[in-house]
Amino acid sequence: MNRHVFNLALLSFLAAQTLCFGQPVIYARGIVNAASSLPSGIPAGGIARGSLFTIYGRNLGPAAGVSASAYPLQTTLSGVSITASNGPESVNVLPVFVSAGQINALMPSNAPLGALSLRVRVGTAQSNPLTMRVAAASPGIFTARGTGAGPGVLQNFVSQAEQPVNTPQSAAKPGQVITLWATGLGAVANDTVAPAAGDLPTPVEVFVGGKAATKLYSGRAPCCAGTDQIVFQLPPDAATGCWVPVYVRAGSVVSNTVTMAITAEGTPCQAGPVASALMRGGKIGLLAPMRVDIRQTTVDGTLDMRTDFLMTRLANERAGVFPFNPMLSLPPAGTCTAYSGAGDWFTTFAQPDLRPGIGVLNAGAFTVAGGGKTSSFRAVYSPLTLGLLGALNPALSQARDTSILAPGAFTLQAQGGAEVPAFSASFTMVPAFTWTNRDQISVIDRRNP
Repeated sequence: MNRHVFNLALLSFLAAQTLCFGQPVIYARGIVNAASSLPSGIPAGGIARGSLFTIYGRNLGPAAGVSASAYPLQTTLSGVSITASNGPESVNVLPVFVSAGQINALMPSNAPLGALSLRVRVGTAQSNPLTMRVAAASPGIFTARGTGAGPGVLQNFVSQAEQPVNTPQSAAKPGQVITLWATGLGAVANDTVAPAAGDLPTPVEVFVGGKAATKLYSGRAPCCAGTDQIVFQLPPDAATGCWVPVYVRAGSVVSNTVTMAITAEGTPCQAGPVASALMRGGKIGLLAPMRVDIRQTTVDGTLDMRTDFLMTRLANERAGVFPFNPMLSLPPAGTCTAYSGAGDWFTTFAQPDLRPGIGVLNAGAFTVAGGGKTSSFRAVYSPLTLGLLGALNPALSQARDTSILAPGAFTLQAQGGAEVPAFSASFTMVPAFTWTNRDQISVIDRRNP
């Protein structure tokens, strides 16, 4: 090849690579509710008209983040613009924060409903399109840790001048008025200016510990475009605890579940020894032996599979105003909570807030013995490990029952590692409860407890 031709070809290749690497890219499933972080594809994963949402990717804007600083909001911020279209229908999304890896934006109230294709333009470079779903209402509750789970952003109303943020140290009491911060309650007349106060037409319900609360207001927060306030009164018989579950239903769509602290007199919340250690911070270990029975129903019949695990989480937790770990921050007795995350809980563990506070601790290998059987495994030191103890899978041609966690007495031993000395403990596996209506799970009688 002629040297000049080769040089031109090389320059063209390098230019193409530079353009490719500098191209804005929206990640798959990278469009989520700004408050709940729930992605598209689930009932609460739609982006409501007039709501705030987040776009994740690379090369989406300036390296140093830039926020919109004044009203009216514009369709371009620091050279970044966003369009959402459905065939001939197209709207300009309002960016409120732009950076290389993340954009926070406001979906216009006149956006067409249904599936839309969204693109980001940075200068003259345009991103890949990503399909998202626009809904009339799709509520998300803001959380103190910014993950969509754990303590919600709620304020205890004491007086107009005193409305502290709800924390375990600043708990609410039954019957108290609470302000909850959210997004996704629906459209308004003008998204570009500071919104006016007033109830939105979307019907809104609030549930605290499974009990319906009295809603007093549900509309825009006058301070902030795309941001909603829901004011409600706690039930007089509200459950008490450090992590009482709270969620909102707007129309037929249910939000993420967050938590709040409630005590009988509004005094600081008291928890059990492990949860109290979480609040103080420091080294905390959680080891939970568990048996998982799965009934697989196919056209060929029913298959019952069994797997025994030892769940381990050994970490140096960071203390803070909003302590939370889904494995330790349990809801009050008689209530239940819910988490949404990506992936398979038993393989990827992509649950919110399972990151270690400071670092994961090494305790070496674990051995479980009981009922004449012994099983060992070495933990992979990640925020949460499920160590396989044994299983029974009748689908295998030479199925062998290696399960170990039958009801009875067991001993657990840890070899010890760099941060955790060797230790042993005894525990008893209790018999499983009898699930009489297991195959009728789709029919739920809400009148029952």
